[in-house]
Amino acid sequence: MLHPLRARMMFVLGLLLLGVEPSCIDASSPGTLVPPTVDQDPNLPGMNIVLRGAKRRVHVRTFGDASKPVLLVLPGSASDIRAYLPLKVLADAYHVVMYDLPGNGLSERVGAEDLGFTAMTASIEAVRQQVSPNRPITLLGHSWSAAIATEYLAAHPEAVYQAILIEPPGLTGAFQREAGLALDLLAPGYLQMVWGSEYMPVDHEGLDYQMLAMSRSEIRHFYCPGQPNPEWPVWRPGALAVIEWERSILDGASIASYDFTRGIDRFSGEILLVGTDCSPIGTEFQKKTNLTVLPHASLLHIPRSSHRILTEQLDVLVAGLRAFLKPAGVPARIGP
Repeated sequence: MLHPLRARMMFVLGLLLLGVEPSCIDASSPGTLVPPTVDQDPNLPGMNIVLRGAKRRVHVRTFGDASKPVLLVLPGSASDIRAYLPLKVLADAYHVVMYDLPGNGLSERVGAEDLGFTAMTASIEAVRQQVSPNRPITLLGHSWSAAIATEYLAAHPEAVYQAILIEPPGLTGAFQREAGLALDLLAPGYLQMVWGSEYMPVDHEGLDYQMLAMSRSEIRHFYCPGQPNPEWPVWRPGALAVIEWERSILDGASIASYDFTRGIDRFSGEILLVGTDCSPIGTEFQKKTNLTVLPHASLLHIPRSSHRILTEQLDVLVAGLRAFLKPAGVPARIGP
């Protein structure tokens, strides 16, 4: 009997070899593999930013009173704003701003050269300059975006009042070796093979569709044993972004030298790390690794959950966030 994952791969390969190339399909027609991005659909809410000297458009959703302090939410890898929409409940105290990182979700697709961590960090600053140019923000990142948020804290410590890092991977090479390849979101060896294969069309839509199919399988240890596997809501994962992020960390010698925390000692605000029971980078991993190098950090444990906390223990997560957050304490201006 054919393994379910192999069958899924063969199904996708069959679609593509039969000429069902997503880039050739009208995005508004029934059966479209992935939806259009913000630069393709003028009805999507978006924002123009400059990234590496080029104008780019990112998908943005905002909630609450714009006069309140900003809570900037960064979706995790292979995700978009959709799964994080329930966090709009925090708009009673914040102006909640969510955006898909360039090349991810419904934001404009960009080439591999614009998908590095430095470019992602620059995109955070570009968005912040538009939504809260003079007042510190509160920053929330999940998974890979928590690592990117950490790099932003180190680069712009004055721009953030509090930070929430939900299950980041190992923030240094040494920590990542301890996690091993457990965090690889969607078998990067396979994804790299797909990217380099002469049989696959080299386009974002094809890769995104494959990643959607794989993310809905049970190939990952993402769930607590015996619990239902809730579907992770996503419009369009940034497949090429995930490949580039994981390749930059997991290939060659880079795993021994990378460090998202360089300069983090300059950040004087509070950091909340969030971990779970069943994730390979959950509470115990965070306690032994990332918690030891982040200043002013505390750890929130979410029981009976795994990495996809928002679909497993949303109420517990929100309660923990509310206990940590201090909207009334956000300074009116950046600086002394």
